[in-house]
Amino acid sequence: MRRLVRLTPALVVLVGAASSGQAQQLGARSSVYLADARASAAHVDDAAETLRLALQRLESHATIQAKLRQRVDLFGYHLVGSGNYLQQGRGARRQLRLEIRMQADERVSSFQQVCDGRFLWTHQDLLGKTSLTRIDLQRAENYLKQPTIPPRASVPLLTAPGGLPKLLDGLQTSFRFVALKPDELDGLPVFSLTGEWRPERLAEILPSEKSKLDAGKAIDPTQLPRQMPERVVLKLGRDDSFPYRLEYWQREVTEEKDIVAQLQPVVVMELYEVQLGATVDKRQFDYKPGDLKYTDQTKEYVRSLGIDPDAPVEAANPVKRLLR
Repeated sequence: MRRLVRLTPALVVLVGAASSGQAQQLGARSSVYLADARASAAHVDDAAETLRLALQRLESHATIQAKLRQRVDLFGYHLVGSGNYLQQGRGARRQLRLEIRMQADERVSSFQQVCDGRFLWTHQDLLGKTSLTRIDLQRAENYLKQPTIPPRASVPLLTAPGGLPKLLDGLQTSFRFVALKPDELDGLPVFSLTGEWRPERLAEILPSEKSKLDAGKAIDPTQLPRQMPERVVLKLGRDDSFPYRLEYWQREVTEEKDIVAQLQPVVVMELYEVQLGATVDKRQFDYKPGDLKYTDQTKEYVRSLGIDPDAPVEAANPVKRLLR
């Protein structure tokens, strides 16, 4: 059951396996990465511009309210979850509320995250294990007062400070969208965008392959860590550019060394019954821990951005893009 406990946070953050360690080999050894998703330069430009405009429109909404559902199929487990998402305000101090209930076999777990603009609280009850953490966003901003901060390769998370706009910004930064096509989602006209890791991000994940990537060569997809998807698919409303569905794709595990495993969606998140600009009760963003003890994870969050919080800080304007 420990493996399931480690997997469940992945359901919460919508990324796949939350386990650490080296990549598990999937069997196939042919260098096929990116080979099946190449598109014309025009399509690449169209996809990039579509995503840029979607992020711009998402940033412009005073409030966002939506219901969400998700599905995870990884390591032989099938997990489903549903919940609600609220967002108010813009920029680094955006207020957020995310609530998810998850079902794994007959076990039910819950996840709640609330940000009042200063503190990001995360309460989890995962398979009977409860935890409460807090990130102080003001302190985080102070740690980020460096002239330049290189982004760190990671899978974009809905639960990171900044909510949906930060999620789309992370997708734009980490993935190169190479395909754009009209599609439908439950009768809703959407654009479907397909993204692959940017070579510079892959080089951070797989330093041993940097020379190949710098030369524009394909790499073996089986080298990716199991918590990293190989491909993402994003479905944006054609009329409102809203991100209604996000899929993370991986290759299925196979023991056949000579067979290239098929890509399939392993994590799917959908947002529906979306309301943009509607009034939100500001009390939704208040969190009172009461007598619950919490762990401060501000420094851990800053370290996840590739920054040493204990290093001397140079005087400079706050770098707020990482918290946006």
